[in-house]
Amino acid sequence: GASHHMGGLRYDPNRDLSVVDKNLKIIGLKKVYVCSSAIFPTSGSVNPTMTVCALGNKLGDHLIKYL
Repeated sequence: GASHHMGGLRYDPNRDLSVVDKNLKIIGLKKVYVCSSAIFPTSGSVNPTMTVCALGNKLGDHLIKYL
């Protein structure tokens, strides 16, 4: 299986520093999205599970609307 680490596929508002766009799509690839803590540029002081769940909801809404 695939393995990822927090920050390995980071999101940054500056597209030059980002791997994914604001809709969690990998920049430069068609229809490849990331929904995990890998997009976080740094880790916080709490478990990221709820934030990843919220990202899943955001991504689901986007996919229903645009795909």
